[in-house]
This record gives sequence, C-alpha cells and structure tokens, in this order.
Amino acid sequence: MARLRNSKPRSRSTLPGARAPAKAWQDFDANEDWAVKSKAVAVFNQKVGPYVARMEHYFGEFDLDNSHYTDSSDYKYFYVSEMHVELGARAELMTALSTIHKALVDEKWPYSYAIEWTTGGKESMNLIVPMKGYADLADPKPSVREVLTKTLGSQGAAAAVVRQFNRSFDSAMATVYVYRPDISTPK
Repeated sequence: MARLRNSKPRSRSTLPGARAPAKAWQDFDANEDWAVKSKAVAVFNQKVGPYVARMEHYFGEFDLDNSHYTDSSDYKYFYVSEMHVELGARAELMTALSTIHKALVDEKWPYSYAIEWTTGGKESMNLIVPMKGYADLADPKPSVREVLTKTLGSQGAAAAVVRQFNRSFDSAMATVYVYRPDISTPK
C-alpha cells in the first residue's frame, strides 16, 4: 500500500498492480470494514490465490521530490526495482538520487518514474517505471547516464554519480507487474 509524501492524498492512482490508491490514514479503517463485510479475503483466496506464488503487505510513501510520474490509464505493466539500502548509506543515496532526478527534470527526460520508500522493516527504495507494453523495457534514449553526462559535463562525473547511487544498496530485486482490472479491487 502507498501514500504520498509531501502531498495531500490523491483519490486515485494507477501506481502499480495490486496497490491501494493513495489514502489518508483514516481511510484504511473504512477499507478494512469493506474487506470484512464483502468477504474480500475469501474471494481473493478463491479467485486469485491459486495463481499467486508470493504475496506481501507493506506501507510505503511516494517521494514526490524525487519522482517524475505522469498518471495514465494506458499503463498496463509496472517495472519495480526493490533496492535495499545499505546500512549508513542513506545520505549518500539521497545526494546521488537528487543529482540524478534534477538532471532528468532539467533535461525534460520524457520517461515516467516514481520513487517509493518502504515504511518499517529494512529500509528499501522502490523504483517504479510504468509501461504501456513490454517494448517499454528497452533501454531509454537518451539513457540516464547520457543525460547525466550532458548535465554534469563529463562521462567521469556521470559515472561517479551512478557509482554513488549503486553502492548505496546491498541487494536488489526487480519484477514486472501487470495491471489486471478484472482481478483488481473495485473502485
């Protein structure tokens, strides 16, 4: 589940797959009441459960200061890279992330992405990239490194920021999720 950081809650979001829309905390009580009354868990277990290999539940906050996300009903797939932050590396990560985001925004990079931070447990940053189809998995042109090289003035400076970003994580896992309205929570 997710809520927005530094923003008023939105009523609807296409951010990905089986996620709850951004809500105010008190809305979770109403959602829980709906789930009990509608027997949503039993329906999920019967209709969806047989097709699920792994399920997890967590709270996350979208980092609007470091995201460039354009909402669209055309998004069908979501590439999610879950990266576990190395102990003590948060400050270094935030410096690199801010540099990368600023370069992408300044150069008007046309691709949409969102940053989400997990709340509780091991600190993780999720990079969420919405896609209309699998063809969107192709390397973007220009690449992030190319944009950084242009903005920072050299390949060496760009490589240093990428290294700083990458060494902030001790592990990562990537998944592509598909949005299926026929098995999603009704609006």
